[in-house]
Amino acid sequence: GAGYIPVTSSEGNIYYTRDGNFTVDKEGILKTTSGDIVGGGIKIDANAERIEIKKDGKVYSYQTNTSKGEHVGTIPLVVFNNPEALKEVGGNKYIETEESGGAILQKDHNKIAQWGIERSNVDMYNEVTGIMRTNAQMIAQYRLVKQASEMYKNAISEIAG
Repeated sequence: GAGYIPVTSSEGNIYYTRDGNFTVDKEGILKTTSGDIVGGGIKIDANAERIEIKKDGKVYSYQTNTSKGEHVGTIPLVVFNNPEALKEVGGNKYIETEESGGAILQKDHNKIAQWGIERSNVDMYNEVTGIMRTNAQMIAQYRLVKQASEMYKNAISEIAG
């Protein structure tokens, strides 16, 4: 669904991403694979045996598989009034623009899926069909222009001839 995760770069810049492939650095901070800090900085105990991220973004750390989880932070989720106007800055990161509006924090959501993979919203078969139609139209137009050119050529040779 709609939603972006705010991340902070090492320079202190705030970006927004939909890339939920996170890792834990040697200090125990939850980060993106490019090294940006997730949310406000979620610290996970180095001795944790397991980490669980709930649908509402709450992160739990488990010392053993049978122990009770400790809530160590929450991954925030934000939306924008006009997400199409976000400016892509590379690495699946975006910054807000005047047209996109500011980030609106989503409370009481259930949109985060641990181990989930976001799928493309592009229908490959429709796109290929569209390309084939465009190609057929271009060939038909080329033939029409070629016939018109031949007709003009014949007309000019009869007048001149």
